[in-house]
Amino acid sequence: MTDSRQPWQRSRPVPTFCGAVELGDPVLPTAPVVRDGGEPYSQIRLLVRLHTEPLGYVNLQLTDGILNHDEFFETAHLAFADRMAVHLRGDGLRMVPALGPGAIPPREQVAHCSRAVVDPTSVTVVVCTRNRSAMLPAYLSGLQALDHPDLEVVIVDNAPSDDSTRAVFDRLVGSSARRRGSATSARTAPGCPARATAGSPRRGVR
Repeated sequence: MTDSRQPWQRSRPVPTFCGAVELGDPVLPTAPVVRDGGEPYSQIRLLVRLHTEPLGYVNLQLTDGILNHDEFFETAHLAFADRMAVHLRGDGLRMVPALGPGAIPPREQVAHCSRAVVDPTSVTVVVCTRNRSAMLPAYLSGLQALDHPDLEVVIVDNAPSDDSTRAVFDRLVGSSARRRGSATSARTAPGCPARATAGSPRRGVR
């Protein structure tokens, strides 16, 4: 008897560039979006916000790493029209027939933005890594772009074979550091205590 079933194969993950876009002041990549080795990404995943309120994600294909801006605006308008209308109505604004640069005023120009996210809650973002210092600049750049009023970033370098992660952090963020046990920490603001456990094989960078 012949078995007609196809052997199971693990699907290969598609390298995807992740980012965010604020519709009140949309800034989209104009140059090809490429990986560390220069190879262009084939997909992009963007978190869409309106006056800081998260609306959802848009996933698009890239052509040689280049994003089609018209396709993004059309896709976002179709996907989030209902939520945009509610938000804009609360701001005293009319729903826009299409998205694009200048279509929606930035939050700073809205007299009362009723649904803007203003959250004083302290948030800690933990980035776990190991020997991936080449990827770290892109992550740090995205995290530094966040405008949350009380944001802490903790980078955990799990049993690294070298100090390249620490070197990248010091170069891009700062070199203020303190040590507790076997875990090295650098903090981005004064008064942030190290939380590492003595004897831990991990290195936490703050």
